[in-house]
Amino acid sequence: MRNVQFSNGDFYHVYNRGVDKRKTFRNESDKDKFLNYIKSLRYDGNAVERVDIHAICIMDNHYHMLIRQLEENGISDFMHDIGTVYTNYLNLVLNRSGCLFEGPFKAKHVSSDSYLWHLFRYIHLNPLDIFDKDWKNNGIKKVSEALRFVEGYTWSSVSESFKKKYPFIKSEMIESEFDDYYDYQRFLSDWIRFGCPPKLGFLGC
Repeated sequence: MRNVQFSNGDFYHVYNRGVDKRKTFRNESDKDKFLNYIKSLRYDGNAVERVDIHAICIMDNHYHMLIRQLEENGISDFMHDIGTVYTNYLNLVLNRSGCLFEGPFKAKHVSSDSYLWHLFRYIHLNPLDIFDKDWKNNGIKKVSEALRFVEGYTWSSVSESFKKKYPFIKSEMIESEFDDYYDYQRFLSDWIRFGCPPKLGFLGC
């Protein structure tokens, strides 16, 4: 059971993965469909924005989002709607029934600025699992090559092509915290070089 109380104005790490770690996003079309649902369902039935999203990464069998709640019950209602419409879509396409995700979505409250910035880095570097599955433990020597891979991964909000296609992702926090994008690249490079700190294993799947 999820033991998190959602409060307006606070940030949360929200994530989930497919049942038995199966692919829930089989191809570009599925990922694009999921993102377009996110884009529209950020608003409630009265066209009021209930959440804003500051970072996102969609992998084949799971996703991560950094979300801030704007309206009462905003995250719970938004995530329920996202899970329902995407499950209905894929079940129809595959002529299947039943659950798609591994239970209700998971959520962790962002309790400090340091945790917030760790999450930006964790979410944006998630595609490195494709590049080198052991990077979190061992780091990567070819930092520039790994960074290019991350920035070229279409389904992460660190990608320039993603930001042009889905401009609803908020970038103001990164822009205000770092001198320029190269400064943010250096921030990412620390983890690429040395790996994800073991104490941060609680960040998610």
